[in-house]
Amino acid sequence: MKRLIIANWKMNGSIHLIQEFRSLKKIPGTEAIICPPACYLPLFSDTLMKFGAQNCHHANNGAFTGEISALHLKELGCTYVILGHSERRTQFNETDSVVNHKAAKAIEHGLTPIICIGETYAERHENRFEQALLSQIDRSTHGLPRHQYVIAYEPIWSIGTGLVPTSNDIQTVINLIQQRLGTHTPIIYGGSVNDKNAADLSNIPGLNGILVGGASLNVTTFQSIIDAFQA
Repeated sequence: MKRLIIANWKMNGSIHLIQEFRSLKKIPGTEAIICPPACYLPLFSDTLMKFGAQNCHHANNGAFTGEISALHLKELGCTYVILGHSERRTQFNETDSVVNHKAAKAIEHGLTPIICIGETYAERHENRFEQALLSQIDRSTHGLPRHQYVIAYEPIWSIGTGLVPTSNDIQTVINLIQQRLGTHTPIIYGGSVNDKNAADLSNIPGLNGILVGGASLNVTTFQSIIDAFQA
């Protein structure tokens, strides 16, 4: 299984940045996937880079102004789609049920959904994080083919804060996910990942890759992160 290094550009990026990323070098044993804003997806079709989206709707088409479907993404050449990111859950009120329906539609059209889960600061420090994570897993993946999606563990309190759980904390969550879903579902970590902590993350047993936010907006930094995960 290749290790997935996924760039979530969020609502950032530019045509110029895409041109810079054409110099990104492939590293054996890893697969880099760029997830830019949806408006930039067509600009990746003539590159050698794999790319994905940050969201999709649960319907193929219809009167959903401003939305984009899994069918559209597949036609554009996407291979992955990020679903249930905490920013979608908190700012756009997406529930586990919504994430589940979106993931089912993504799989139907041959996309691999990256299903995000993560606990709040209070849930972590009140030792309620296991219950919170298992609830998200059970509801978000209900009825989905077990080996056709990726689980991204992104503790909400770590995203964009510079705070990263210890390797033992991440290992505990990996074990929790594997107990629930088995060992064949890829598990990646996201939350303040950068070129300084990538090497430590790469050494965590059972971790199949990372989801990178702000640090993925610089091609040199992102290349260093990929290099750290070389098999």
